[in-house]
Amino acid sequence: MTTVAPVTSIPFTFDEQLHRYTDEHGIILPSVTQVLKDNGFINFDGVPFHILEHKRQLGTLVHKVTELYDQGESLEEFEIPDEIMPYCEGWINFRCDSGFQPTLIEHQIIGEISGMRYGMKLDVEGWLNNEHYIIEKKCGANESPVWGLQTAGYDLGRHGRPTARRAAVQLGPQFPRGYKLFPYTERTDYQIWGAALAQTIWKQNHRLFTAEPIPEREAA
Repeated sequence: MTTVAPVTSIPFTFDEQLHRYTDEHGIILPSVTQVLKDNGFINFDGVPFHILEHKRQLGTLVHKVTELYDQGESLEEFEIPDEIMPYCEGWINFRCDSGFQPTLIEHQIIGEISGMRYGMKLDVEGWLNNEHYIIEKKCGANESPVWGLQTAGYDLGRHGRPTARRAAVQLGPQFPRGYKLFPYTERTDYQIWGAALAQTIWKQNHRLFTAEPIPEREAA
């Protein structure tokens, strides 16, 4: 197994309440989700606030519980809401069925492409069938091709060039084993992500973009 090292180690601070990344120069940086929203790839207009809030809370809890599992904790020691458990069982089944082994869990860093910086938080990075993967955990009702752009942004931000295989694991009780794997192989995902980032950075430089406090859990 080959070790894959990151190319970025940019210092930053993160404001959880505002979901705001700031680099060592005090510059506010857009997040992956904010870039996707700014470019119209995700849109919450018309969705009632209570639905968005429920989705955010569900995603947050699922990520917390599966993070504990990925860190080797026994879930029997925790009280897990009934609504959340099928999603967590889906992730456990995926891990058992595939043999995926995470090496990074909920990893938060600053990515940089051609001098353009952005904040991001990978769900998991690790190894599957001796291949290096970046995988997103998703709790939405439907798969979205935007997940391919999101993982491309993570791959570039983490490694500086296309390096890892990319996939999303959609979790939910609607699947026989509680999950479905969606691999993303389109090379154009990287080009589209770079163009979207450049547009957002241009708008920010001209005071036409302000980073809204959008949690990553609401992405697509």
